[in-house]
Amino acid sequence: MGILSKLRGAVIEQTDPALEAYTNTAVQTRTTASDQETRKEKGIDIDMIDPEEVIKELRALAHYTITKPVLVGFDPQHNPVIERTVIHRSRPWAIAALVYIDKTWPTIWMNSFEADTMKLRIKAAFDDIRKTMPFEEKKHYGVILKAVENMCRARLEDTKDGHKALLLKVRREELGVHMTKNNQGVK
Repeated sequence: MGILSKLRGAVIEQTDPALEAYTNTAVQTRTTASDQETRKEKGIDIDMIDPEEVIKELRALAHYTITKPVLVGFDPQHNPVIERTVIHRSRPWAIAALVYIDKTWPTIWMNSFEADTMKLRIKAAFDDIRKTMPFEEKKHYGVILKAVENMCRARLEDTKDGHKALLLKVRREELGVHMTKNNQGVK
């Protein structure tokens, strides 16, 4: 029984496996206040770390399988013989979102004009992606697509002249020249 079923208090006959997986991941990866405080103390910017969970969820949405019962025939007692057939499907909009996040995330430096131009292109591309989505998928996964678009645009903003390019933290109080007693050298 998945998280949605537990929250509703009832057993759901048919659920979307991708939605169920996304909900389970979202609940299990929530951060606590102490996690956020630890990151703040260590100077870790969570947005600079690879979007591994997002890419994993998008891959699950992009390529999925469904099983469909197929009537094969009848046995000697005239009972129907049903086999399950696995059908591989894909969602083109999720594949396109994967392409855009894979292309923008590794980028670490652009001049301001190129970054702003690319942000406009990304916005237009995601608008086009939304237009091609079926209504039901737009209703269920539109918020995920918006989150991916925001991540791509934020990354492009961060690449402007490389002002947030690497996970490097320098503290002034740690830089300095120190002398030791007895002329043992300079540290």
